[in-house]
Amino acid sequence: MREKLILYGLSILGLLCLPFALKRQPRKDWMIVFLLKTLISGFLGNIIAAKKWIEFPIRLFPKAFHSSVLYDNLLFPLLCVYYNQTTYRSKTLGMILQAFLYSAPMTAIEYWVERKTDLIDYKKWTWYYTFFSLAGTFLFVRGTIGWIRKTSPTE
Repeated sequence: MREKLILYGLSILGLLCLPFALKRQPRKDWMIVFLLKTLISGFLGNIIAAKKWIEFPIRLFPKAFHSSVLYDNLLFPLLCVYYNQTTYRSKTLGMILQAFLYSAPMTAIEYWVERKTDLIDYKKWTWYYTFFSLAGTFLFVRGTIGWIRKTSPTE
């Protein structure tokens, strides 16, 4: 029961934060970031769950998804939008540093959730896989949106 309350609470929190994240300009960039991050984390999350490196015993839509649909399709993409907004004018070193700064508390929370709840169960996974995969995908999406901005014609 506690796990379902956590899932529902995080769902509500994520849905409430989403309009604020997408309100800032350039709005189309943040939509691209959100959707790209959803695609990447959903794809990778399904692979990781299918290989049983991580299991999600209690999750939303358990018959449709083996991974955490809440994390892969709402919370992680939302945080990636915030990361991209805070690094909008940053140089490379600042982007890298912030990627790790965003990844650290997310990893700590995931590790705590894995230890104290039935929401996550590490099988062939560790917290440092989480830490580096989070930072790596933050940087990949940031690089992709930077490339899109650079190669797109200005209006």
